[in-house]
Amino acid sequence: MAVVVLVAWRSAAAAAKILPVEALRGGIKSHSFKKEHFPLERTRGSLSMALGLKSMAFNRKMYLMVGIIFAGIAFASAFSIITWWNMGINDDLVLKMTGYEISDIMVYKAPHENYEELTEKIGAMEGVRKVSLYEMESLSVEGELLSCYVSDDFGKLEMVEVYEGIFQIR
Repeated sequence: MAVVVLVAWRSAAAAAKILPVEALRGGIKSHSFKKEHFPLERTRGSLSMALGLKSMAFNRKMYLMVGIIFAGIAFASAFSIITWWNMGINDDLVLKMTGYEISDIMVYKAPHENYEELTEKIGAMEGVRKVSLYEMESLSVEGELLSCYVSDDFGKLEMVEVYEGIFQIR
């Protein structure tokens, strides 16, 4: 009895999976009663193009997903190339975005040291291209914390620039 119930249940489950339209067609799956967007007998152009357009119309979700995947890959590739260029090849833009003067060597002087004498000593060393005095300090004005930049000549700085008397970091 259990075997008969199991066989009947499996047969009924297989029959339940058949669509009513397919059952009315006698099990034919190849025919579709959907609207024909590219009828082969009336489509201008080659048969290959008409079949390709029919395939694209029928599988538009798949083509949409493939397009989204290609767009994502193209975006990731462009982003990685731009990042590689700005970080590995030409990092001037990234350094300017930091807003700080980038130096090969930074020397902090003792409070009792003479600035002019220290500048002359460093400037006289072999391989020194330029010497500029540049300091950043924090200052509290009316309860608001401000950053102060001090330099002997802002024209010597390469990353920090002054425009029309107004100090701006770019």
